[in-house]
Amino acid sequence: MTTSENPRERLERLMQRVLSELPLRRAPASLERRMIEAIEGRAGQALGRESSTHVRRGGFASWPLTARAALVACCLASVIVVLLGLKELATRLPMLATEPSIAARLQALRDAGEAAAAVAAVPARLIRAIPPDWLLGALLATAMLYLALFALVAIGYSTLYATPERTRS
Repeated sequence: MTTSENPRERLERLMQRVLSELPLRRAPASLERRMIEAIEGRAGQALGRESSTHVRRGGFASWPLTARAALVACCLASVIVVLLGLKELATRLPMLATEPSIAARLQALRDAGEAAAAVAAVPARLIRAIPPDWLLGALLATAMLYLALFALVAIGYSTLYATPERTRS
């Protein structure tokens, strides 16, 4: 060992010790997410299949042709079944209304509908009695209170959670 290497080795050890005492820094969230997606993509390709994140990210247009065709076929079949069911219901509904047990239930439903309409008419009359200027003022006051609440939540969030460490990364 020469004397010129000794101070150099000491400096290396000193730097190693100082650097090992420093806390580890966390990678930015965007870099971490991209790395995880890249690793998952490579793992999917290594297994011989397309990564599932590509299908989710691309939407319906990026699905394989067979999957798109199957989905469209299922949707069309569902529409046909619903339309046939509605047609069947429309043809049998008049026959059901003439049966005595069902007719009594239908009359009870009609009575309940009339009662609900009468109850709903009371608030409608009250609202019509309020001058339009008051309604507009109440609407504007509600919008201003909503904006104030939104601003307070934003200020509170930035005060509580936006630390200098998070804003830099």
